[in-house]
Amino acid sequence: MNTDLPQNIRNLIEQVAKKTKLRKAERADVQRELTSHFQEALASGKSADDVVRAYGDAQACAKNLRIAVIAKRSPIDRAFGLTFMWSARAVGAFVLLYAVVAISMSFNTPKVSFDPVKRYRESLPVAKSPDQVAWPAYRDALVKMGMGWDDPKRESAREADSLSLPGSENWNAATAWLTANRAQIDAFCKATKRPVFGFPVGVAVSDDDAALLWRNSQSNSISNAAIDNSDVDKPDRSEFPSFNISLPQLAILRQAVRIIASDMMMAVEKADGERATRDAEAIIALSIHAQEGRILIGDLVGMSIRSIVVNRILMALEWKPNTFTDSQLKRLQNALRSVPRALERPDFTYERLMFEDIVQRLYTDDGHGDGRFAPQWKQLRLISALESVSAGNHGKKQGATTQFTLLTSFLSQPFAFYAIAGRKEALDHYDASIKRLASQPNDSLNDAVTASAIADEKFVESMTAYGARFFLEGLLMPALGKVEFNFQIDRANRDACVISIAAELYHRANGKWPASATDLAPLCNGKTPQDPWNGKPILMETDANGFRMWSVGRDGVDDRGNLKKSTQVEYSVDWVWLAPRGNLQRWEENERQ
Repeated sequence: MNTDLPQNIRNLIEQVAKKTKLRKAERADVQRELTSHFQEALASGKSADDVVRAYGDAQACAKNLRIAVIAKRSPIDRAFGLTFMWSARAVGAFVLLYAVVAISMSFNTPKVSFDPVKRYRESLPVAKSPDQVAWPAYRDALVKMGMGWDDPKRESAREADSLSLPGSENWNAATAWLTANRAQIDAFCKATKRPVFGFPVGVAVSDDDAALLWRNSQSNSISNAAIDNSDVDKPDRSEFPSFNISLPQLAILRQAVRIIASDMMMAVEKADGERATRDAEAIIALSIHAQEGRILIGDLVGMSIRSIVVNRILMALEWKPNTFTDSQLKRLQNALRSVPRALERPDFTYERLMFEDIVQRLYTDDGHGDGRFAPQWKQLRLISALESVSAGNHGKKQGATTQFTLLTSFLSQPFAFYAIAGRKEALDHYDASIKRLASQPNDSLNDAVTASAIADEKFVESMTAYGARFFLEGLLMPALGKVEFNFQIDRANRDACVISIAAELYHRANGKWPASATDLAPLCNGKTPQDPWNGKPILMETDANGFRMWSVGRDGVDDRGNLKKSTQVEYSVDWVWLAPRGNLQRWEENERQ
């Protein structure tokens, strides 16, 4: 700009150029034209003040100059400018709308309408009298054994609760401990006859329970493993009480079962059939107590406990079957059949309660059962950490996707409402998935394997197709197909043990082993025992090595009950039920595997 011009004219030129809101180069052209104009006016003898007054309103002149300059631009340039202008206006309107809607929705936040832990406690069985509750007797017996969490004698029980077998390196130490604690083990087994487990779930640890349990038993909560193994900072677990429920009793029961299982094998070694039978009955009763309340993890622990006692009974039949009288063998059969039918199928009532609890804390409630997704950031961090509790069971590669969904849903509120299912839709879809996946009819374990794979694959495909809409369900739904398969394996294991006992009873009554499955039908309610893997009659044979009875196993190939590679764990071998050889050799080899 020409600095020879009077200051008031220079100020006017700058003001007009600025108000045109043109590009930098265009504003420079405007300034040059205005400078030339005012120089000519001054040269004609007019004063600076007269020139400024004659120019008129700066705003109006700037508008006219802007129109003239834009008109000189190319058509493409003008179209781009208009597009940019309207886009900017649209963005501004969107931001304003977002702010208005967000402010209005901020007054409608999630409200907790029920206490999930209280509701769960109300669903637990109630004893008619204190002497029907097993937990206090369990606790007192274990404390007297020196199993208190801070008892220095606790270490001495390690040999007895390690599931060691007779003849193993630490067996003598285990039997010495078992003998010293005979009275406490008897008291514990007697308490298994009580109908109600009665562990105080969801309340503070009492002084009596603190003698056995760590006072702060929170580390035994459902969410503990996921939280402690996550990379996020430790959030407040009280955000979701249903995930924070403490279950230390399950670890206690597993420890007690290992002790009683060792006592059972010591009884077999000493030909004490009554004690061995009583121990087996106690372990099965403990497995039923573990499932009280029907939390999925409790079901899995209960089935694991039954697997231990099934193996010990079969060990005894193969090693020292004469330990048991006929009546004791029939008691073992009755105990194996005593598991209530309700406990032979999965029950997802508590998992549904956990899902409903999360929904009530993440969704608003319109009073008619519906609402929108409106989480807080600290809640999303906890959900992300809890992903490994169940979602990983479906084999979904969801980790990064989950993190992205959680972040974007939080940042895009309230418009996440349109991407993520509403409250009612989320609950209804979860219930439909549970009903569909939990009602798979299977005639054999092989059918169950196929149905499990198909069910989980369809669920993953469904979650993928819906994208983020049902991401909470995809995150928290148990792997239902695998759960159902575990229950079927539990039933098959117990049936195999019952039929193996029937084979021993047949051998005693006839002086020979059964030649085919039909020989055992009279001892199996008139039904021919079947192979749970293919639905055909169970296979058996007596040769120079002795008798053996077997299932073809998961691969469906008959390896003639090859003992050298027989285990229920492996997929490509037979599952040998019974092979009496007067020793524990095959079991010791399986333990080492």
